[in-house]
Amino acid sequence: MGYLYHRSGHWAYRISTGKNSEGKRTTKTQSGFPTKKAAQMAMIEAELQIKRGTYFHYRITIEELALSWLDKMKMSVRTNTFNKYQYIILKRIIPAWGKKRLMDVTAKGVEDYYKWLILDEDPPLAPRTVQDIHKVFKALFNEAKKHGYLTVSPLDLVRPPSSPRKKLRYWNEEQAKNFLEYASQEREYIIYVLALSTGMRKAEILGLHWEDVDIKRKSISVRQTLSKNGRVFEEVKSIAGYRNINISASVVEALESWRTYQGIEKEQAGDDYKESDLVVTTTVGTPYHESNVSRSWRRLLEKVDVPKIRFHDMRHTHATLLLKQGIHPKIVSERLGHSNVRVTLDTYSHVLPGLQEVAAAAIEEVLF
Repeated sequence: MGYLYHRSGHWAYRISTGKNSEGKRTTKTQSGFPTKKAAQMAMIEAELQIKRGTYFHYRITIEELALSWLDKMKMSVRTNTFNKYQYIILKRIIPAWGKKRLMDVTAKGVEDYYKWLILDEDPPLAPRTVQDIHKVFKALFNEAKKHGYLTVSPLDLVRPPSSPRKKLRYWNEEQAKNFLEYASQEREYIIYVLALSTGMRKAEILGLHWEDVDIKRKSISVRQTLSKNGRVFEEVKSIAGYRNINISASVVEALESWRTYQGIEKEQAGDDYKESDLVVTTTVGTPYHESNVSRSWRRLLEKVDVPKIRFHDMRHTHATLLLKQGIHPKIVSERLGHSNVRVTLDTYSHVLPGLQEVAAAAIEEVLF
Protein backbone atom coordinates (compact mmCIF):
# COMPACT_ATOMS: atom_id res chain seq x y z
CA MET A 1 0.00 0.00 0.00
CA GLY A 2 1.43 3.37 -0.98
CA TYR A 3 1.30 6.61 0.93
CA LEU A 4 1.16 10.32 0.14
CA TYR A 5 3.24 13.11 1.57
CA HIS A 6 3.89 16.81 1.08
CA ARG A 7 7.35 17.89 -0.03
CA SER A 8 8.83 21.21 -1.16
CA GLY A 9 5.45 22.75 -1.85
CA HIS A 10 4.13 19.81 -3.87
CA TRP A 11 2.59 16.41 -3.25
CA ALA A 12 4.32 13.08 -3.81
CA TYR A 13 3.64 9.38 -3.39
CA ARG A 14 5.69 6.28 -2.66
CA ILE A 15 4.58 2.77 -3.55
CA SER A 16 6.03 -0.74 -3.44
CA THR A 17 6.86 -2.12 -6.88
CA GLY A 18 7.72 -5.67 -5.75
CA LYS A 19 11.12 -7.29 -5.34
CA ASN A 20 14.30 -7.19 -7.39
CA SER A 21 16.43 -10.14 -8.54
CA GLU A 22 18.09 -10.25 -5.12
CA GLY A 23 14.78 -10.52 -3.31
CA LYS A 24 14.92 -7.01 -1.91
CA ARG A 25 11.77 -4.92 -1.83
CA THR A 26 11.73 -2.05 -4.34
CA THR A 27 9.79 1.20 -4.21
CA LYS A 28 8.88 4.01 -6.54
CA THR A 29 8.66 7.67 -5.51
CA GLN A 30 6.99 10.24 -7.73
CA SER A 31 6.73 13.91 -6.83
CA GLY A 32 5.74 17.23 -8.38
CA PHE A 33 1.94 16.97 -8.10
CA PRO A 34 0.18 20.30 -7.50
CA THR A 35 -2.58 18.82 -5.31
CA LYS A 36 -3.08 15.88 -3.01
CA LYS A 37 -5.86 14.58 -5.22
CA ALA A 38 -3.63 14.59 -8.30
CA ALA A 39 -0.94 12.65 -6.44
CA GLN A 40 -3.53 10.18 -5.13
CA MET A 41 -4.95 9.55 -8.62
CA ALA A 42 -1.47 8.94 -10.03
CA MET A 43 -0.61 6.61 -7.14
CA ILE A 44 -3.78 4.58 -7.65
CA GLU A 45 -2.99 4.35 -11.35
CA ALA A 46 0.54 3.09 -10.68
CA GLU A 47 -0.73 0.49 -8.19
CA LEU A 48 -3.30 -0.74 -10.69
CA GLN A 49 -0.58 -1.08 -13.30
CA ILE A 50 1.42 -3.24 -10.92
CA LYS A 51 -1.57 -5.45 -10.08
CA ARG A 52 -2.46 -5.91 -13.74
CA GLY A 53 1.11 -6.79 -14.62
CA THR A 54 1.34 -3.91 -17.08
CA TYR A 55 3.77 -1.84 -15.06
CA PHE A 56 6.41 -2.58 -17.67
CA HIS A 57 4.30 -0.76 -20.27
CA TYR A 58 3.83 2.10 -17.86
CA ARG A 59 7.61 2.46 -17.91
CA ILE A 60 7.97 2.86 -21.69
CA THR A 61 9.68 6.05 -22.75
CA ILE A 62 8.01 9.02 -24.36
CA GLU A 63 10.27 8.53 -27.38
CA GLU A 64 9.05 4.95 -27.86
CA LEU A 65 5.43 6.02 -27.53
CA ALA A 66 5.86 9.08 -29.78
CA LEU A 67 7.56 7.26 -32.64
CA SER A 68 4.96 4.50 -32.54
CA TRP A 69 2.14 7.05 -32.63
CA LEU A 70 3.82 9.00 -35.43
CA ASP A 71 4.14 5.85 -37.53
CA LYS A 72 0.42 5.23 -37.06
CA MET A 73 -0.47 8.81 -38.01
CA LYS A 74 1.44 8.52 -41.30
CA MET A 75 -1.35 6.36 -42.69
CA SER A 76 -4.31 8.31 -41.32
CA VAL A 77 -3.70 12.07 -41.75
CA ARG A 78 -2.94 14.44 -44.59
CA THR A 79 0.65 15.05 -45.69
CA ASN A 80 0.80 18.61 -44.33
CA THR A 81 -0.67 17.49 -41.01
CA PHE A 82 1.79 14.61 -40.73
CA ASN A 83 4.73 16.90 -41.47
CA LYS A 84 3.54 19.20 -38.68
CA TYR A 85 3.24 16.27 -36.25
CA GLN A 86 6.65 14.99 -37.26
CA TYR A 87 8.28 18.35 -36.62
CA ILE A 88 6.70 18.67 -33.18
CA ILE A 89 7.67 15.11 -32.22
CA LEU A 90 11.26 15.22 -33.49
CA LYS A 91 12.13 18.84 -32.69
CA ARG A 92 10.16 19.52 -29.51
CA ILE A 93 8.82 16.52 -27.62
CA ILE A 94 11.60 13.95 -28.04
CA PRO A 95 14.51 16.35 -27.28
CA ALA A 96 12.80 17.51 -24.07
CA TRP A 97 10.92 14.36 -22.98
CA GLY A 98 12.16 11.42 -25.06
CA LYS A 99 14.12 9.61 -22.36
CA LYS A 100 11.47 10.04 -19.69
CA ARG A 101 8.99 7.25 -18.97
CA LEU A 102 5.24 7.62 -18.95
CA MET A 103 5.32 7.34 -15.18
CA ASP A 104 7.80 10.23 -14.93
CA VAL A 105 5.57 12.83 -16.61
CA THR A 106 3.55 15.06 -14.29
CA ALA A 107 1.12 17.87 -14.96
CA LYS A 108 3.40 20.37 -13.23
CA GLY A 109 6.37 19.23 -15.27
CA VAL A 110 4.46 19.81 -18.50
CA GLU A 111 3.18 23.20 -17.33
CA ASP A 112 6.73 24.26 -16.45
CA TYR A 113 7.88 23.13 -19.89
CA TYR A 114 5.21 25.23 -21.60
CA LYS A 115 6.13 28.23 -19.46
CA TRP A 116 9.78 27.78 -20.41
CA LEU A 117 8.95 27.64 -24.13
CA ILE A 118 7.08 30.94 -23.94
CA LEU A 119 9.29 32.87 -21.51
CA ASP A 120 12.81 31.43 -21.71
CA GLU A 121 13.22 29.63 -25.01
CA ASP A 122 15.42 31.51 -27.50
CA PRO A 123 13.57 32.64 -29.49
CA PRO A 124 10.41 32.30 -27.36
CA LEU A 125 7.49 30.42 -28.89
CA ALA A 126 4.09 31.95 -29.49
CA PRO A 127 1.23 30.58 -27.32
CA ARG A 128 -0.43 29.26 -30.49
CA THR A 129 2.67 27.16 -31.23
CA VAL A 130 2.69 25.78 -27.70
CA GLN A 131 -0.99 24.92 -28.10
CA ASP A 132 -0.05 22.80 -31.12
CA ILE A 133 2.63 21.04 -29.08
CA HIS A 134 0.07 20.40 -26.33
CA LYS A 135 -2.37 18.81 -28.77
CA VAL A 136 0.25 16.32 -29.93
CA PHE A 137 1.52 15.65 -26.40
CA LYS A 138 -2.02 14.99 -25.21
CA ALA A 139 -2.69 12.73 -28.19
CA LEU A 140 0.32 10.61 -27.18
CA PHE A 141 -1.09 10.04 -23.72
CA ASN A 142 -4.54 9.34 -25.11
CA GLU A 143 -2.88 6.64 -27.21
CA ALA A 144 -1.28 5.25 -24.07
CA LYS A 145 -4.69 5.14 -22.37
CA LYS A 146 -6.20 3.44 -25.41
CA HIS A 147 -3.67 0.63 -25.16
CA GLY A 148 -4.12 0.26 -21.43
CA TYR A 149 -0.72 1.60 -20.47
CA LEU A 150 -2.41 3.99 -18.04
CA THR A 151 -5.93 5.08 -17.16
CA VAL A 152 -5.23 8.65 -16.05
CA SER A 153 -3.29 11.10 -18.19
CA PRO A 154 -1.38 13.97 -16.55
CA LEU A 155 -2.05 15.96 -19.73
CA ASP A 156 -5.75 16.00 -18.83
CA LEU A 157 -4.81 18.21 -15.90
CA VAL A 158 -2.82 20.67 -18.00
CA ARG A 159 -4.36 23.79 -19.50
CA PRO A 160 -2.37 25.02 -22.51
CA PRO A 161 -1.48 28.73 -22.64
CA SER A 162 -4.15 30.93 -24.13
CA SER A 163 -3.39 33.29 -26.96
CA PRO A 164 -5.04 36.64 -27.61
CA ARG A 165 -7.40 36.63 -30.55
CA LYS A 166 -5.69 38.21 -33.52
CA LYS A 167 -7.33 41.14 -35.22
CA LEU A 168 -8.22 40.20 -38.78
CA ARG A 169 -6.47 42.12 -41.51
CA TYR A 170 -8.19 42.69 -44.83
CA TRP A 171 -8.56 45.16 -47.67
CA ASN A 172 -11.50 47.41 -48.33
CA GLU A 173 -13.16 47.58 -51.74
CA GLU A 174 -10.85 50.23 -53.16
CA GLN A 175 -7.67 48.52 -51.94
CA ALA A 176 -8.74 45.15 -53.36
CA LYS A 177 -9.54 46.74 -56.73
CA ASN A 178 -6.21 48.58 -56.81
CA PHE A 179 -4.33 45.40 -56.10
CA LEU A 180 -6.11 43.40 -58.82
CA GLU A 181 -5.61 46.21 -61.33
CA TYR A 182 -1.86 46.26 -60.66
CA ALA A 183 -1.62 42.46 -60.53
CA SER A 184 -3.35 42.08 -63.90
CA GLN A 185 0.06 42.30 -65.61
CA GLU A 186 1.50 39.48 -63.52
CA ARG A 187 1.63 35.84 -64.64
CA GLU A 188 0.12 34.85 -61.28
CA TYR A 189 -2.87 37.14 -61.81
CA ILE A 190 -5.34 34.23 -61.96
CA ILE A 191 -4.25 33.10 -58.50
CA TYR A 192 -5.11 36.49 -57.01
CA VAL A 193 -8.39 36.70 -58.90
CA LEU A 194 -9.50 33.34 -57.52
CA ALA A 195 -8.34 34.19 -53.99
CA LEU A 196 -10.26 37.48 -53.82
CA SER A 197 -13.33 36.47 -55.80
CA THR A 198 -13.96 33.01 -54.30
CA GLY A 199 -12.31 32.98 -50.86
CA MET A 200 -10.52 29.75 -51.74
CA ARG A 201 -7.46 28.78 -49.75
CA LYS A 202 -4.04 28.83 -51.40
CA ALA A 203 -3.77 25.02 -51.40
CA GLU A 204 -7.25 24.75 -52.93
CA ILE A 205 -6.35 27.13 -55.75
CA LEU A 206 -3.12 25.28 -56.51
CA GLY A 207 -4.99 21.96 -56.45
CA LEU A 208 -7.79 23.12 -58.76
CA HIS A 209 -8.20 21.20 -62.04
CA TRP A 210 -9.86 22.49 -65.19
CA GLU A 211 -12.35 19.65 -65.00
CA ASP A 212 -13.64 21.27 -61.80
CA VAL A 213 -14.29 24.58 -63.56
CA ASP A 214 -17.70 24.80 -65.23
CA ILE A 215 -17.55 27.81 -67.53
CA LYS A 216 -21.15 27.49 -68.72
CA ARG A 217 -22.63 27.32 -65.23
CA LYS A 218 -20.07 29.83 -63.91
CA SER A 219 -19.11 27.52 -61.08
CA ILE A 220 -16.01 26.05 -59.45
CA SER A 221 -16.03 22.73 -57.59
CA VAL A 222 -13.54 22.55 -54.73
CA ARG A 223 -12.47 18.93 -54.35
CA GLN A 224 -8.79 18.72 -53.52
CA THR A 225 -5.72 20.59 -52.38
CA LEU A 226 -2.03 20.56 -53.23
CA SER A 227 0.36 19.74 -50.39
CA LYS A 228 3.01 22.25 -49.35
CA ASN A 229 5.77 20.22 -50.99
CA GLY A 230 3.91 20.50 -54.29
CA ARG A 231 3.88 16.76 -54.86
CA VAL A 232 0.70 15.34 -53.35
CA PHE A 233 -2.93 16.05 -54.18
CA GLU A 234 -5.28 15.39 -51.27
CA GLU A 235 -8.99 15.59 -50.66
CA VAL A 236 -10.21 18.67 -48.84
CA LYS A 237 -10.20 18.43 -45.07
CA SER A 238 -13.91 18.19 -44.33
CA ILE A 239 -17.33 17.53 -45.83
CA ALA A 240 -18.00 21.27 -45.76
CA GLY A 241 -14.78 21.74 -47.70
CA TYR A 242 -16.35 19.96 -50.68
CA ARG A 243 -18.28 22.83 -52.19
CA ASN A 244 -19.38 24.59 -55.33
CA ILE A 245 -18.61 28.29 -55.64
CA ASN A 246 -20.40 30.46 -58.15
CA ILE A 247 -18.18 32.91 -60.00
CA SER A 248 -18.91 36.15 -61.82
CA ALA A 249 -18.62 36.88 -65.52
CA SER A 250 -15.36 38.77 -64.93
CA VAL A 251 -13.81 35.74 -63.21
CA VAL A 252 -14.97 33.51 -66.09
CA GLU A 253 -13.32 35.93 -68.51
CA ALA A 254 -10.08 35.87 -66.50
CA LEU A 255 -10.09 32.06 -66.46
CA GLU A 256 -10.68 31.82 -70.21
CA SER A 257 -7.94 34.35 -70.90
CA TRP A 258 -5.55 32.45 -68.65
CA ARG A 259 -6.34 29.12 -70.32
CA THR A 260 -5.53 30.62 -73.70
CA TYR A 261 -2.20 31.89 -72.38
CA GLN A 262 -1.55 28.48 -70.83
CA GLY A 263 -2.03 26.95 -74.27
CA ILE A 264 0.61 29.29 -75.71
CA GLU A 265 3.07 28.24 -72.99
CA LYS A 266 2.32 24.59 -73.83
CA GLU A 267 3.22 25.15 -77.49
CA GLN A 268 6.41 26.97 -76.55
CA ALA A 269 7.51 24.22 -74.15
CA GLY A 270 6.86 21.46 -76.70
CA ASP A 271 7.86 18.00 -75.48
CA ASP A 272 9.01 19.45 -72.15
CA TYR A 273 5.43 20.30 -71.21
CA LYS A 274 3.83 18.03 -68.60
CA GLU A 275 0.09 17.71 -69.07
CA SER A 276 -1.65 17.95 -65.69
CA ASP A 277 -5.07 19.60 -66.28
CA LEU A 278 -4.22 21.97 -63.44
CA VAL A 279 -5.53 25.52 -63.60
CA VAL A 280 -2.37 26.93 -62.04
CA THR A 281 0.89 25.55 -63.44
CA THR A 282 4.47 26.45 -64.15
CA THR A 283 5.51 27.32 -67.70
CA VAL A 284 6.04 23.60 -68.36
CA GLY A 285 2.73 22.41 -66.93
CA THR A 286 3.94 21.12 -63.56
CA PRO A 287 2.20 21.99 -60.26
CA TYR A 288 2.89 25.49 -59.03
CA HIS A 289 4.73 25.31 -55.71
CA GLU A 290 3.45 27.27 -52.72
CA SER A 291 6.84 28.92 -52.26
CA ASN A 292 6.56 30.41 -55.74
CA VAL A 293 3.25 31.99 -54.77
CA SER A 294 4.79 33.41 -51.60
CA ARG A 295 7.70 34.97 -53.49
CA SER A 296 5.41 36.50 -56.10
CA TRP A 297 3.08 37.76 -53.39
CA ARG A 298 5.80 39.48 -51.35
CA ARG A 299 7.35 41.02 -54.44
CA LEU A 300 4.02 42.37 -55.64
CA LEU A 301 3.07 43.86 -52.27
CA GLU A 302 6.24 45.96 -52.35
CA LYS A 303 5.03 47.60 -55.55
CA VAL A 304 1.34 48.16 -54.85
CA ASP A 305 0.12 50.94 -52.57
CA VAL A 306 -2.05 48.75 -50.33
CA PRO A 307 -1.70 47.60 -46.69
CA LYS A 308 0.67 44.65 -46.26
CA ILE A 309 -1.43 41.58 -45.48
CA ARG A 310 -0.89 37.82 -45.71
CA PHE A 311 -2.01 35.85 -48.75
CA HIS A 312 -4.57 34.11 -46.50
CA ASP A 313 -6.00 37.52 -45.63
CA MET A 314 -7.43 37.74 -49.15
CA ARG A 315 -9.81 35.03 -47.97
CA HIS A 316 -10.80 37.28 -45.08
CA THR A 317 -11.15 40.17 -47.52
CA HIS A 318 -13.53 38.12 -49.67
CA ALA A 319 -15.75 37.27 -46.70
CA THR A 320 -15.72 40.78 -45.27
CA LEU A 321 -16.62 42.45 -48.56
CA LEU A 322 -19.55 40.07 -49.08
CA LEU A 323 -20.91 40.58 -45.58
CA LYS A 324 -20.66 44.34 -45.96
CA GLN A 325 -22.68 44.02 -49.17
CA GLY A 326 -25.44 42.38 -47.14
CA ILE A 327 -24.85 38.80 -48.36
CA HIS A 328 -26.32 36.33 -45.87
CA PRO A 329 -23.67 34.81 -43.57
CA LYS A 330 -24.90 31.32 -44.49
CA ILE A 331 -23.94 31.91 -48.13
CA VAL A 332 -20.56 33.31 -47.12
CA SER A 333 -20.03 30.29 -44.88
CA GLU A 334 -20.75 27.92 -47.76
CA ARG A 335 -18.37 29.74 -50.10
CA LEU A 336 -15.58 29.57 -47.52
CA GLY A 337 -16.22 25.92 -46.68
CA HIS A 338 -16.77 26.53 -42.97
CA SER A 339 -18.22 23.63 -40.98
CA ASN A 340 -21.16 25.79 -39.90
CA VAL A 341 -22.31 29.40 -40.05
CA ARG A 342 -21.32 29.97 -36.39
CA VAL A 343 -17.67 29.75 -37.40
CA THR A 344 -18.26 32.48 -39.96
CA LEU A 345 -20.13 34.69 -37.50
CA ASP A 346 -17.45 34.28 -34.83
CA THR A 347 -14.61 34.96 -37.27
CA TYR A 348 -16.17 38.01 -38.90
CA SER A 349 -17.95 39.53 -35.93
CA HIS A 350 -16.19 42.83 -36.74
CA VAL A 351 -18.57 43.25 -39.68
CA LEU A 352 -21.77 42.68 -37.71
CA PRO A 353 -22.01 46.15 -36.09
CA GLY A 354 -22.16 47.69 -39.57
CA LEU A 355 -24.84 45.22 -40.61
CA GLN A 356 -26.86 46.16 -37.54
CA GLU A 357 -26.87 49.77 -38.73
CA VAL A 358 -28.09 48.66 -42.15
CA ALA A 359 -30.85 46.62 -40.49
CA ALA A 360 -31.92 49.60 -38.37
CA ALA A 361 -32.07 51.82 -41.46
CA ALA A 362 -34.09 49.19 -43.35
CA ILE A 363 -36.70 48.82 -40.59
CA GLU A 364 -36.90 52.62 -40.35
CA GLU A 365 -37.76 52.78 -44.03
CA VAL A 366 -40.39 50.02 -43.75
CA LEU A 367 -42.15 51.23 -40.60
CA PHE A 368 -41.75 54.98 -40.55
